[in-house]
Amino acid sequence: MPDLVVVVPGIMGSVLKRGNRVVWDTSVVTAARGILDFQTVVSALALPERLGDDAPDPAHVLEPAGLLRGWHLMPGAGSGRGYLGMVKQLRLLGPEPLRVAEFAYDWRLSNRYTARRLKRFTESALEQWQDTRRDPDARVVFVCHSMGGLVARHYVNQLGGHELCRRVITIGTPYSGSVNTVRTLTGGSWMPDRLVAAARTMPALHQLLPSFACVRTPQGPATLAAAPLPGIEPWMAADAADLHEQGHTRHGTPLHVFAGWRHNTRAGVEITPDGFDYRWTWPKTGAQGVVAERDLSGDGTVPRFAAIPPEWADDTAVAYRPVRHSEQPEDPDLVQSVWAKIENLTPQTFMDTDTDLGVDIPEYVPPGEPVVVRARAGAPDLKVVVTATSLRSPTDAQTAEADPDGAGGYLARLALGPGVWHVAVRVVGQPSASGDLVLVG
Repeated sequence: MPDLVVVVPGIMGSVLKRGNRVVWDTSVVTAARGILDFQTVVSALALPERLGDDAPDPAHVLEPAGLLRGWHLMPGAGSGRGYLGMVKQLRLLGPEPLRVAEFAYDWRLSNRYTARRLKRFTESALEQWQDTRRDPDARVVFVCHSMGGLVARHYVNQLGGHELCRRVITIGTPYSGSVNTVRTLTGGSWMPDRLVAAARTMPALHQLLPSFACVRTPQGPATLAAAPLPGIEPWMAADAADLHEQGHTRHGTPLHVFAGWRHNTRAGVEITPDGFDYRWTWPKTGAQGVVAERDLSGDGTVPRFAAIPPEWADDTAVAYRPVRHSEQPEDPDLVQSVWAKIENLTPQTFMDTDTDLGVDIPEYVPPGEPVVVRARAGAPDLKVVVTATSLRSPTDAQTAEADPDGAGGYLARLALGPGVWHVAVRVVGQPSASGDLVLVG
């Protein structure tokens, strides 16, 4: 008999409301109204300081109202494409659409608190599914993107969820955190101060801090707990490391991991006289000190090694695809392979090819400056095309062919007007593309 499938989104992936007023939704963000409106939105998201793992007071409560269905962007903190494609495809693949349930949650709050909410949701939804199917042996399969994987793992391994769970499937989950979170909480991005202050009140964001040695010091790589950075208190880093440690598999529940690669991904940070220097590579040390710089490319948000459960000895069981973090839930090949895991089928094999692209797309470009897009692949003679489409007016689009950059990659420059644009990069003759959002202005 079929199991219930529960989709658990990542951070910023759920609609949030206060009463009848929408506080966070795709329509709010993609309206491209400018930084001041972003500040207004994020001010409404701010929480009391040091909230911990508890629920907020009534003045700060927001109610989840479904998964986001389209592109969303929080300046300096990240973007995502929503979950409409994933949910729709999963329902089309299965013979029973009601088999797929959506768990929306307040993504500002502690993952531990959300895991308790997931426990109540799962117990209720699974009981209804078992009654509908007249099958008391039906279980739940979690399909999780990004931070959603941390929530589901905590429920399964710490709150008794293993008794109801058949398997956990994660996509782009930062098992050891993301350096992009360091950039957000320290104000090391172009994120306005008001937004940084609001972000620092969100427990869940702190729990995405790296638990690996991400700080480059004169003595070598160190953890945030050992080498705290301005704007990040040691207890924040310790709490993130504790959550990651608590997630380790304890009860033998099967875990299937999908991760991204090929895209430049921040893997470390160093304090310099000019501020913060973010590294795309990380030193490999030997008896004589640093002997090489390791390429730690991932999905643009999570380094490849951080997308692997830390209790795993290696990544031989990980399925890699060259898909950026924001677009993973919408990638049809990836979702098809997720379905194969749900049904315990043999999934497609993930193989590196010369036409797989890793792309670098800036998050923000000041008005009047060109949007510089870079791509890399395994072949030097591909025809690479870059297309930018305005989210305000989809008929407003530009296309340019990327030229070889002389270093084995490809480069294109686009002159885009103010607003939010989706930039997609593809190899001519190949069906798939890789892309992300850029805010101009």
